[in-house]
Amino acid sequence: MLFFKAHHGFGSSILRAFIACLLYLSIIPSSLQRWILERVHCFVFIAAVTAFIYSGFHVYWLNVGRGWSINPIPYTTVSAAVTSICLIFFLCHDKQNIRRLMLLGFTLALNSLVISQTRGTALALTSATIVMLAYLTFLGQLKMKRLGLVALSAIAVISVNSTSIEQRIVRTEYEMARISDDNFGSSIGLRLQMWRAGFELIPDKFWLGHGDKHISAKQHLADTGFIDQAAVPFTHYHNQFIDALVKDGIFSFVLICALLLLPLIGWWQTQAYSTPSSWSHRQVSQLAMVAMVLVFAAAALTDVPFSHAQSISIYLCFIFIAQLYPQNLRQKATDNANTHPSKANEVNT
Repeated sequence: MLFFKAHHGFGSSILRAFIACLLYLSIIPSSLQRWILERVHCFVFIAAVTAFIYSGFHVYWLNVGRGWSINPIPYTTVSAAVTSICLIFFLCHDKQNIRRLMLLGFTLALNSLVISQTRGTALALTSATIVMLAYLTFLGQLKMKRLGLVALSAIAVISVNSTSIEQRIVRTEYEMARISDDNFGSSIGLRLQMWRAGFELIPDKFWLGHGDKHISAKQHLADTGFIDQAAVPFTHYHNQFIDALVKDGIFSFVLICALLLLPLIGWWQTQAYSTPSSWSHRQVSQLAMVAMVLVFAAAALTDVPFSHAQSISIYLCFIFIAQLYPQNLRQKATDNANTHPSKANEVNT
């Protein structure tokens, strides 16, 4: 990252976020780690309440629509992640008081996402939810009563905000009609043009990317009529993978893939240490982390969540918190192996 900053001159917010998270997570004492781990659902609920208050203040009180003081797309990416975490906590936790808290958090965070009218993050949450529900169904761990309560909460949120949802649907249909008429000046059309420009620019500098010069390269495409002039000023390509390849080449693309795949690989490897007695802990931590990773992966198809310091900081911190559980399970399995070899064999099987 230091090389790309020196070579391309991009902003240092992402670099600062990585360094800050690394320092924070490396010096935090183990006692505080356990304290955070035991109360992670409280922090998630606070995040849901904060998301609801902030978005509600702009939409309901100020009545500014999507004209928030913060870009609603990266903000609601975090809201979608919080919603998915609350969902997993509610569906899988064995304590009723925590489930009640998480159902309320799910409703508040979902409302923050719905009123923002951000289609990409809504699609990301929907995709992640379908995958997680399918996984829980495959394991036979999906309880229909809890799923019914989730459905009722979602229906309530959609009903309350039905007017804004209908307006967004009409807007989307209008944009699709314009694209059918070869008019790519709408929000969706501009994204398609940026993706097209990205695929055209990637082969030119595949290894190191164009850096800050990608705008001038995009301007050349506009001058030749390959894309419209309206697509040139955008600083990113509304796709994390295309954006990484265009600006910083294959190495940045590999880094993005690593940020998404390494947590999933770590989760998969810890399945050998999961026992029925530790099921709720694993579900609350690991499955919530998996749901969040899926949200970010899907959101990366229409935005650049890993290019915003705030969203990537939350992403890294929650992965660290979630990974504390498997570490504890490994240590417990090791201790059992040393003191009770027969029980250790049971854990490994």
